Amino acid sequence: MSEEKTLDELKAELESLKKTNLEREIAKEREKVEEAEKLEKNKEAEELREKIRTELMQEMKGSSTVEKEQPEKLSEPNKYEIFLKKIEDKYGVPHERYEDLTRRITSPGNFKGERK
Repeated sequence: MSEEKTLDELKAELESLKKTNLEREIAKEREKVEEAEKLEKNKEAEELREKIRTELMQEMKGSSTVEKEQPEKLSEPNKYEIFLKKIEDKYGVPHERYEDLTRRITSPGNFKGERK
């Protein structure tokens, strides 16, 4: 006896083969779409990197500071002295070196509290 399949069985087998074939084609198309998206993202990232690189290069273009430097004039006060002068005028506190200030504060004669 030869095994003959009925018409319904053959149709079912044909449908399952079509289904698996269609699934393979869909998977291939998805891979193509994903690859295209990945290439586009890489392209955008590279464009952004290039844009940042060019902006950095424009900002970092240096010039010689030796030619532009001007020596400080001794007759003009520097910024630190100007700042100290403004503070002295504003708050009425004379300038005192840090070492002198700490010695004055930490001397036993200036202790106003109670020792325990």
